[in-house]
Amino acid sequence: MKRHKIPVVLAGILMLLTLLWTRPAFAADVDVSTMQGLKQAIVDKNSITLTADIEVKEELTIPADYNGTIKSEGKTLSLASGVNNMFVIAKGANVTFDN
Repeated sequence: MKRHKIPVVLAGILMLLTLLWTRPAFAADVDVSTMQGLKQAIVDKNSITLTADIEVKEELTIPADYNGTIKSEGKTLSLASGVNNMFVIAKGANVTFDN
């Protein structure tokens, strides 16, 4: 019976080491000051810090696999006339808006 304990213990140690080396993917933090930069940061699935006021001139879609934060840092996102929605957030997206 003792001969079977060693492979089980070794398998457990290998599993633990694998979990320690595997790191979850986190969104990169990017500074954004333009509408185009905001769009690109969302497409690239980055967390965003606004560095300037931005007028949102079209509806922005946050994809289902987005996982990040949009921080205003005292800056403002304003909606341009004729645009009905600033953001459309897809089901499954994990976005936090931080003022």
